[in-house]
Amino acid sequence: MKQIDCCLDGDIPEVTLQADPKRLRRVLANLASNACDAMDSAGRLLVRVEKVEQELITTLQDTGPGLADAILERLFQPFATHGKAQGTGLGLSICQQIIEEHGGQIRAQNAPEGGAMFVFTLPLKT
Repeated sequence: MKQIDCCLDGDIPEVTLQADPKRLRRVLANLASNACDAMDSAGRLLVRVEKVEQELITTLQDTGPGLADAILERLFQPFATHGKAQGTGLGLSICQQIIEEHGGQIRAQNAPEGGAMFVFTLPLKT
């Protein structure tokens, strides 16, 4: 059993999206699960949601080891996997497909203070 602290950074803004909640839950669940898998016996998952102009920006940042340079450029390609005993390498490509179907974008990088950071944007309904 791991000790993972999940923290919400700030308040979630009240916005209107045109979205499929079930598919967006899958994105969040996949990203959170990957973050928890990457952390050893303990860690922290920070979630930030903010409204910037006509976009909702969601950031998930963990305190794991970060993303290996060897996988970073192809992270969202189907069957791309690195260092996981379980998994098919499809989760992040599915996340990208869902976000893009909603008119948004997703990216990943290593956080300056360590750990991985995934950011996805969704357009607001106008």
